[in-house]
Amino acid sequence: MSDPFSKSCDDVRLNLYLDGELGENESEWMNAHLKDCTVCRKKAATTVAFTRAFRRRVQDAADSIDFVALEKEVIKKTLPRYVPPNAFMGFWEAMKYIIPATLLAGFLLFYIYTHYIDNPAPVPSAIIESFSGSVSSVMIFETPGTRETIFWFTEKMDTDMESEHDAL
Repeated sequence: MSDPFSKSCDDVRLNLYLDGELGENESEWMNAHLKDCTVCRKKAATTVAFTRAFRRRVQDAADSIDFVALEKEVIKKTLPRYVPPNAFMGFWEAMKYIIPATLLAGFLLFYIYTHYIDNPAPVPSAIIESFSGSVSSVMIFETPGTRETIFWFTEKMDTDMESEHDAL
C-alpha cells in the first residue's frame, strides 16, 4: 500500500500548510518534508516573506487613508441627485401642485359666496319718476324671489274733480 503523503514538493499542499488549512497528519508530514527538502523550504520562506511584506504595505496604505473623506467622495459620486435640467422645468414641476390648489380654492370661494354671503337688498325694478293725484294710503311690497316692487295705493275720490294719477 502506498503512502498518501508520498508526493514530494507539492506546491498546493505547501500553500495549504502555510495557510494552516491542512489536517493534523498532513501538517506533520509537511513539517518532516520541509526538514529534508531545501527547495520547499526556500519556497515557504519566500511565500512567508512576500505575505508579511504585502500585509505590512496594505496596513501602511490603510493607515494613510482618510476613510471619512473617501466615504464622502464615494457617496457624492455614486448616489443619484435630482437636479432639474433648467429653471423652467422646476417652474412646471411646481405648477402641477399650484394649479389644482388654486382651482380648489376658487371653487370653495365661489360656493361660500353663493351660499353663505347675504344677498344684497332687492332693488326696485322700476323707478317712478313722478306721481300726481290724491291718494289716501300707499303700500310698497318687494318680493324676495323675483325682486319686484309693487305699489298699492287707494285713490281719494273727489266728486268734483276727476282724480289723476300717473306713474312713470
